[in-house]
Amino acid sequence: MEERGEAAVPVQYAQAPPRVIWFDTNSPGEIILELRAEDRLGLLSRLADAFDTCGADVRWARVTTLGSSVIDSFCLDLGGGTPGRAGKRSSARSSVSFRSRSRRSRRAAGRMNDRT
Repeated sequence: MEERGEAAVPVQYAQAPPRVIWFDTNSPGEIILELRAEDRLGLLSRLADAFDTCGADVRWARVTTLGSSVIDSFCLDLGGGTPGRAGKRSSARSSVSFRSRSRRSRRAAGRMNDRT
């Protein structure tokens, strides 16, 4: 009987794209952001930059790491009854969704936009 060595099989798994979920709160000017993504270096730093860019203040945060995945929740204060709240909310959504994607995903999205 011939012995066969175990063949090396590259570990490739399907990575789900980051998912950003927004929830309204009862407090004026506050929204809750929940991010579900693959854990990677600099993710929280990119989110903090996104929050700073759109002028959102973090009221509280809950960061959970489950293996290679994260579920991060943030309560963002967009400035209660101040004018421009809708613009801040829109800015927060676009800024966070862009920064939560990996560089590879952004490059691919850029190439797809170049084709259209």
